[in-house]
Amino acid sequence: MAKHAVVSEDQWLAARRAHLEAEKEFTRARDRLSEARRDLPHLFMLCARARSVEFGL
Repeated sequence: MAKHAVVSEDQWLAARRAHLEAEKEFTRARDRLSEARRDLPHLFMLCARARSVEFGL
């Protein structure tokens, strides 16, 4: 387990704010990636039963 530094309240608060900002940027990046996935084109596919009826199988 990592050894944690013991710091003043001001140092802790500054580190916490920096961490929160990094988390916010991560969330924004994840949201952009999710939006890009939702924007992918769709592929039309027939289910196996529909193909068997259509092609007489």
